[in-house]
Amino acid sequence: MLSQKLLAIIQDGFPLVERPYKALAEMLNVSEQEVFDEVEKMCVSGVIRRIGGVYDSKKLGFISRLCAGKVPALSLDFSAEPHSQTPMEKFATVVMSEPAITHNYIRSHEYNVWFTVIAENESAIQTVVDRVCAQTDLHDVHVLTATKKYKINTVMSLDERRKTKDERGESAPALRHSEDQVPRLSDNRRLEESSNFLGKLTDSDKSRIHIACDDIPHTLTPFKDWGVSCDELREDLAAKRMRRFGAILRHQDAGFPCNAMVCFSLDERRKTKDERGECCGDACIPP
Repeated sequence: MLSQKLLAIIQDGFPLVERPYKALAEMLNVSEQEVFDEVEKMCVSGVIRRIGGVYDSKKLGFISRLCAGKVPALSLDFSAEPHSQTPMEKFATVVMSEPAITHNYIRSHEYNVWFTVIAENESAIQTVVDRVCAQTDLHDVHVLTATKKYKINTVMSLDERRKTKDERGESAPALRHSEDQVPRLSDNRRLEESSNFLGKLTDSDKSRIHIACDDIPHTLTPFKDWGVSCDELREDLAAKRMRRFGAILRHQDAGFPCNAMVCFSLDERRKTKDERGECCGDACIPP
């Protein structure tokens, strides 16, 4: 199906050219309008959440922390108003209004809420956590620092998600943004934890990044209509300021309804720390 072929390409390789749908059409031997209509259909149906940039917050001068905490699952306050929010509902409302929190999940564990905070420094991270605690029943919070990253990217295949790599055969052709194409993330997944801040952002940088983190205009010339230079976006990729530019999916609507976070206590005697991390990063378990 055309939709599946497109998703194999555009999740981490949406063309950064003036007419991206024309470039995709030439790759797939179909018309520009067919490609555009198919992508639009996936946007309307909810499979594609947005098409845009995913930036490395550390390269922009920010830090991120994964936080684990506890919120009472049920309210035991029988004096509360009948239609008042439960502690978990209140927590969700507060977190959803907090711009520094990018991800938030309820998990089936004693520590039942897990969320990610991005801010300028440790003090700002703690300020966000303290503010959420003050407004909700969140308590016993652990702020966890990543010491090394091995994998941060997932590319979903709708039609072949249960097949092994050998069964799938040759993958879709990679789309080259330029002659010195930066590697696609799926080919370069192990990333060292880095504090390499690329320098102070100009007002032009900030404007471009703010725009690129949104959804592209739904037109045949989205970058022109955005008012964003494709050359500058390619420069962001080459400098690794941007991790990828592509379609971000709603995994539930794309046929992957389950989401789990797994914590391992790995045997120190069997492998080095890097070997254990790479082993987990290489894991490819079909849903």
